[in-house]
Amino acid sequence: MIVRIMGEGQWRIDDALTSDLNVIDALLDADLTVGTESTLAAHIQAIQALIKERGTPVGIEELLPSDAVVPFSGISVAELREFIGQEGLIPG
Repeated sequence: MIVRIMGEGQWRIDDALTSDLNVIDALLDADLTVGTESTLAAHIQAIQALIKERGTPVGIEELLPSDAVVPFSGISVAELREFIGQEGLIPG
């Protein structure tokens, strides 16, 4: 799977990482109903860090469609509500 972090690039992730990312994705979903801006920021930072640490960066010379897009740091709860899809950020 190819995941784009807005404004930062793309990473290849494997199925094991997808499962771990979905745990944080569920927390982001909860942030839409009961979360605060600070918990949302922590969860966005956590999902970005996990992608960067365990994913493989896609070179800028490659042009690949993204299977998932993670928003920029600093996104608000209201903005995330508009951004997030039915399956959350990370499909699967």
